[in-house]
Amino acid sequence: MKKNMAIAATQQRTISLAHSPDSDDAFMFYGLATHKIETGDLEFEHVLKDIQTLNEEARKGTYDVTAISFHAYA
Repeated sequence: MKKNMAIAATQQRTISLAHSPDSDDAFMFYGLATHKIETGDLEFEHVLKDIQTLNEEARKGTYDVTAISFHAYA
């Protein structure tokens, strides 16, 4: 069983990050988007959408991580 866990631990995983192209989101994700942060076996796919679309997609669970508006959080 340990052997299977070791194999799974070395496989690369892609995480989808959906956020707006606005400056506040760009600031939060800059390090990941420009590969300035060491992420090991994790790879990040950045999806840029407007905030209303992100709110709708978050309700559906479309992406692994989704930025939403303050209004949608409630």
